[in-house]
Amino acid sequence: MDLMSYIISESYILIPVLYVIGMFLKKIPNIQDWLIPWILLGLGVIGGFFLSGMQLSGILQGVLVAGVTVFANQLYKQTLVKSNNNSGGGTAGGSGTIGNGDTVSGGGASGGGTGACGDNDTDAKG
Repeated sequence: MDLMSYIISESYILIPVLYVIGMFLKKIPNIQDWLIPWILLGLGVIGGFFLSGMQLSGILQGVLVAGVTVFANQLYKQTLVKSNNNSGGGTAGGSGTIGNGDTVSGGGASGGGTGACGDNDTDAKG
């Protein structure tokens, strides 16, 4: 199934336009992130309506192009941007002390080291 076959060729121009508008909206501090897809949906519906010659099918075209825009942005962010951020190993690791003064290390949220604080734990005596 090819999603792009459902979008008329006149509406293709809305995809990069909505993407650029979304990038600008992201930089405005007063606009919360959860509002951006809704704003893009509204603009996509308006644009699709006018590009289709003010037919009701243009509303569907606007929904589709807004969906493709947000989907493409999420694919980019979650594959390229997130994989670049996770290439260095675990996050939120480090060391600290437990109640008896022993120093423990590791215990990151996404890997890296140990950090159990039981009787047979692997803490580094310091």
